[in-house]
Amino acid sequence: MGELREIVDLKQIDKLFLILAVILPVAGLCIGLMRGRKKGNARSAAMQGALWGCIGPLNLALWKVYSALTSRNGLDSLANLGINLVIFVCVGAAIGFIAGRARSVTPEIAEPTTEDVHKAR
Repeated sequence: MGELREIVDLKQIDKLFLILAVILPVAGLCIGLMRGRKKGNARSAAMQGALWGCIGPLNLALWKVYSALTSRNGLDSLANLGINLVIFVCVGAAIGFIAGRARSVTPEIAEPTTEDVHKAR
Protein backbone atom coordinates (compact mmCIF):
# COMPACT_ATOMS: atom_id res chain seq x y z
CA MET A 1 0.00 0.00 0.00
CA GLY A 2 1.05 3.53 -0.59
CA GLU A 3 1.51 6.41 1.74
CA LEU A 4 -1.61 7.85 3.37
CA ARG A 5 -2.51 11.36 2.26
CA GLU A 6 -5.16 13.86 3.17
CA ILE A 7 -8.02 14.14 0.71
CA VAL A 8 -7.97 17.94 0.99
CA ASP A 9 -4.96 19.88 2.21
CA LEU A 10 -4.70 23.28 3.90
CA LYS A 11 -3.63 25.07 0.72
CA GLN A 12 -6.78 23.94 -1.10
CA ILE A 13 -9.01 25.07 1.77
CA ASP A 14 -7.21 28.42 1.98
CA LYS A 15 -7.71 28.92 -1.76
CA LEU A 16 -11.41 27.96 -1.57
CA PHE A 17 -12.10 30.34 1.33
CA LEU A 18 -10.21 33.15 -0.41
CA ILE A 19 -12.29 32.67 -3.57
CA LEU A 20 -15.50 32.69 -1.50
CA ALA A 21 -14.34 35.82 0.33
CA VAL A 22 -14.06 37.63 -3.01
CA ILE A 23 -17.12 36.21 -4.76
CA LEU A 24 -19.78 36.19 -2.02
CA PRO A 25 -19.96 39.96 -1.36
CA VAL A 26 -20.35 40.68 -5.07
CA ALA A 27 -22.90 37.89 -5.48
CA GLY A 28 -24.83 39.08 -2.43
CA LEU A 29 -24.94 42.62 -3.74
CA CYS A 30 -26.16 41.48 -7.17
CA ILE A 31 -28.79 39.14 -5.74
CA GLY A 32 -29.94 41.88 -3.37
CA LEU A 33 -30.27 44.35 -6.23
CA MET A 34 -32.31 41.89 -8.30
CA ARG A 35 -34.63 41.09 -5.39
CA GLY A 36 -34.93 44.75 -4.49
CA ARG A 37 -35.92 45.78 -7.98
CA LYS A 38 -38.77 43.28 -7.91
CA LYS A 39 -40.00 44.58 -4.56
CA GLY A 40 -39.31 48.25 -5.21
CA ASN A 41 -36.60 48.79 -2.59
CA ALA A 42 -33.36 48.18 -4.47
CA ARG A 43 -31.07 50.11 -2.12
CA SER A 44 -32.20 48.37 1.05
CA ALA A 45 -32.14 44.93 -0.56
CA ALA A 46 -28.70 45.57 -2.06
CA MET A 47 -27.37 46.45 1.38
CA GLN A 48 -28.90 43.31 2.86
CA GLY A 49 -27.42 41.23 0.05
CA ALA A 50 -23.99 42.78 0.57
CA LEU A 51 -24.21 42.08 4.30
CA TRP A 52 -25.12 38.46 3.59
CA GLY A 53 -22.17 38.36 1.20
CA CYS A 54 -19.86 39.42 4.02
CA ILE A 55 -20.16 35.86 5.30
CA GLY A 56 -17.37 35.00 2.83
CA PRO A 57 -14.74 37.37 4.25
CA LEU A 58 -15.88 36.59 7.81
CA ASN A 59 -15.48 32.87 7.11
CA LEU A 60 -11.95 33.49 5.80
CA ALA A 61 -11.05 35.54 8.87
CA LEU A 62 -12.42 32.91 11.25
CA TRP A 63 -10.59 30.19 9.35
CA LYS A 64 -7.30 32.09 9.68
CA VAL A 65 -7.88 32.62 13.43
CA TYR A 66 -8.84 28.98 13.93
CA SER A 67 -5.83 27.79 11.94
CA ALA A 68 -3.41 30.03 13.84
CA LEU A 69 -4.81 28.99 17.23
CA THR A 70 -4.74 25.32 16.30
CA SER A 71 -1.15 25.60 15.10
CA ARG A 72 -0.14 27.33 18.32
CA ASN A 73 -2.11 25.29 20.88
CA GLY A 74 -2.42 21.93 19.14
CA LEU A 75 -5.49 20.34 17.61
CA ASP A 76 -6.43 18.20 20.60
CA SER A 77 -5.74 20.62 23.43
CA LEU A 78 -8.45 21.76 25.80
CA ALA A 79 -7.15 25.34 25.58
CA ASN A 80 -7.66 25.31 21.81
CA LEU A 81 -11.20 24.00 22.20
CA GLY A 82 -12.07 26.61 24.84
CA ILE A 83 -10.61 29.58 22.96
CA ASN A 84 -12.26 28.58 19.68
CA LEU A 85 -15.57 27.96 21.44
CA VAL A 86 -15.55 31.43 23.01
CA ILE A 87 -14.57 33.12 19.73
CA PHE A 88 -17.18 31.34 17.61
CA VAL A 89 -19.98 31.79 20.18
CA CYS A 90 -19.20 35.52 20.48
CA VAL A 91 -19.10 35.97 16.70
CA GLY A 92 -22.37 34.05 16.32
CA ALA A 93 -24.04 36.11 19.05
CA ALA A 94 -22.81 39.34 17.45
CA ILE A 95 -24.14 38.30 14.04
CA GLY A 96 -27.48 37.37 15.58
CA PHE A 97 -27.70 40.68 17.45
CA ILE A 98 -26.78 42.74 14.38
CA ALA A 99 -29.19 40.80 12.16
CA GLY A 100 -31.98 41.26 14.69
CA ARG A 101 -31.33 44.99 14.96
CA ALA A 102 -31.12 45.39 11.19
CA ARG A 103 -34.39 43.52 10.76
CA SER A 104 -36.19 45.69 13.30
CA VAL A 105 -34.87 48.92 11.73
CA THR A 106 -35.39 47.97 8.07
CA PRO A 107 -38.78 49.21 6.93
CA GLU A 108 -41.01 46.61 5.41
CA ILE A 109 -42.81 47.57 2.22
CA ALA A 110 -46.42 46.69 2.83
CA GLU A 111 -48.99 46.06 0.18
CA PRO A 112 -51.54 48.89 0.03
CA THR A 113 -54.82 48.05 1.68
CA THR A 114 -58.22 48.92 0.30
CA GLU A 115 -58.45 51.67 2.90
CA ASP A 116 -55.18 53.22 1.69
CA VAL A 117 -56.41 53.19 -1.91
CA HIS A 118 -59.64 54.96 -0.95
CA LYS A 119 -57.74 57.59 1.08
CA ALA A 120 -55.49 58.34 -1.87
CA ARG A 121 -58.48 59.18 -4.08
